[in-house]
Amino acid sequence: MIQILENKRIILFAIFIGISIRIIANYVFEISNFVDVQAYEKAGFEIINNFRIEKHIVMPLYGIVVYLNKKFFDLNSFNIIFSIINIYVVYLLSKKIFNSRSTANISALIMAIYPFNVFYALSGFSETFFITLLLIGFYFLISKKFILSYFF
Repeated sequence: MIQILENKRIILFAIFIGISIRIIANYVFEISNFVDVQAYEKAGFEIINNFRIEKHIVMPLYGIVVYLNKKFFDLNSFNIIFSIINIYVVYLLSKKIFNSRSTANISALIMAIYPFNVFYALSGFSETFFITLLLIGFYFLISKKFILSYFF
């Protein structure tokens, strides 16, 4: 069993499972437009058009991202892409921390099917984007690339 988990192709399988689950869930479940997402979209509109935000409880960067994605693309596609990136970054982090490909593969598989990760990828909340930046920052920190970790 351990030899199967050491296979280099397991990460590709985890990413495929993650993509499949998110795409199927996107079409099967009707997730409503949450008030938070509407606030981010409004803040992005205000920043781009007025160069200021009326409500100060919104993170400006994600507001811009939400506004531009809703204008040009689908917000769910954006979050699904970042959710898939999370799977790979968790794999890299686990491999770096535990120095074990099997542990990294198990971590990636868990991240691929973790229900909250799937929900946040489909809801439009800022958590998927934030977790991606946080995980990349941790990866650079553990890799002793301190200057890169400052940016994330």
